[in-house]
Amino acid sequence: MGSWWTQARISSVKKIVRIFGPTYSLLLRRIPELPLRLAAKHLARVFPRDHRLILFGADYNTFTDNTAYQYLAMPATDPEARSVWVTSSKQLAVTLEQDGLDVVLRTSLKGIWSALRAGTYVYGSYVSDINGWFYEGARLINLWHGIPLKRIEHDIHLGPLASIYGERNSRRGQFYSLVLAERRQKPDILLSSSRFVSEKCLQSAFQLASGQILEVGLPRNDHLMHQRQPSLLRYTPSRDLWASLAGAATLIGFFPTWRDSQRAEVTVAETLEVLRKWAVSRGGTVLYKPHDNSSQQAHDKEGVLQLRRGDDLTAFLGLCHILVTDYSSVAFDFLLLNRPIIYYTPDYHSYAATRGFYFDREEGMPGPIAENLLELREAIGQIDELDSMYKPKRERLRGKIWNEYVGQSAEQVLQFLLERKADEYSSVVNISSARKVRVF
Repeated sequence: MGSWWTQARISSVKKIVRIFGPTYSLLLRRIPELPLRLAAKHLARVFPRDHRLILFGADYNTFTDNTAYQYLAMPATDPEARSVWVTSSKQLAVTLEQDGLDVVLRTSLKGIWSALRAGTYVYGSYVSDINGWFYEGARLINLWHGIPLKRIEHDIHLGPLASIYGERNSRRGQFYSLVLAERRQKPDILLSSSRFVSEKCLQSAFQLASGQILEVGLPRNDHLMHQRQPSLLRYTPSRDLWASLAGAATLIGFFPTWRDSQRAEVTVAETLEVLRKWAVSRGGTVLYKPHDNSSQQAHDKEGVLQLRRGDDLTAFLGLCHILVTDYSSVAFDFLLLNRPIIYYTPDYHSYAATRGFYFDREEGMPGPIAENLLELREAIGQIDELDSMYKPKRERLRGKIWNEYVGQSAEQVLQFLLERKADEYSSVVNISSARKVRVF
């Protein structure tokens, strides 16, 4: 019942977004809650925080991405740190508890108490990954969910999301800051892969000073660097599929991002058919995963396998021999493997006009770029020859994006978290704002 209700709620939210757009959909949901949220904010500010309690969470109540990899890297027992995963999924909670992991349900009394007491929130998108009501006073550490090619957060000046992150001084900006506070809340610390990425994208996107960015790589990619099984495999719904794909002769990963306006979303059926025919001719397979915000699904055909919601995409990335994507951050992760990337971008110009990019195509897309199905068919058919042409370009971009990353991100984030003792906690937590913190 719980799983059905969760899926029904997600489906309803997506329908609202498609009808009203992301900005007005959020406003419709948030305005009625505003009095209660303001009261919760005041309560959280005066509540004493325990620096030893660290909460982790991920978007869509999944157990995926940087926060999940980091959570599994935390010590099981440590007098200086108790790590707890927060979710609204009862099914996920049971799965984690069966393995002896510490987990609370977000809206349970224990979950609310933990949200009020925790000294640190570690999340991958927004504080609502953990709790969007009681985060005031906690140290906020955002591991984010990838290195952006497209503009994000406060760098979005075009399209339907621009108003969410618009200027703060106007009346509309102040209204949005009040109603959408958890979306506009700056983290105290943000994770990055390199100084280049911080300066190119993240400082402006999150409006942070350089000292607030921890440049140690991403925990989700540590296993790629060491060529080992991902730690999340045990909790991946398609873990049996992983084992069957490990010996695939040719595996094409097709992982597109989402479009701010679902009406403009590029269909995937024709793309999959082009990739499928080529893969089958080589005795291979196409592995497809739609973005969690996407409404599109694959057609069930021989030679195409689809990952499910809750599958960690990076866990399967090391199995792919070729990546086909568009503007997704997964392309930057794939640079670590130095394997061929094809960019299928039939809506590049409209996407640039309604969202915008940090990189132009020459700098940020080290692979053949196809703008229609014919060009995609030609690119995949010549991928072996094209690979040698683009390999030097991939290696140059990899050096900028990843710098000296050697696959120890989770270890370094762990060290950062555990080094913060109680006597220095207050000075660390208030890097980005004047939010009052009470610690005992």
